[in-house]
Amino acid sequence: MLKTIIERLSKVRPAGPNKFRAPCPVHQGKHFNLMLSEDSQGKVGCHCFVCGANGIDVVEALGLPV
Repeated sequence: MLKTIIERLSKVRPAGPNKFRAPCPVHQGKHFNLMLSEDSQGKVGCHCFVCGANGIDVVEALGLPV
């Protein structure tokens, strides 16, 4: 699922093993305030440090099924 989310984001940069930063699609951010990660079992976590968006908010903003 993380790969699907990353493919929909306009800009993404690595932030560590299985971690990425991107502009938040929920508040149409311009800075890399959204943290995305995936654990060893495939669970995806998302958090925007500006608007507080979570994974559900992000996938809805990208038009993906929850």
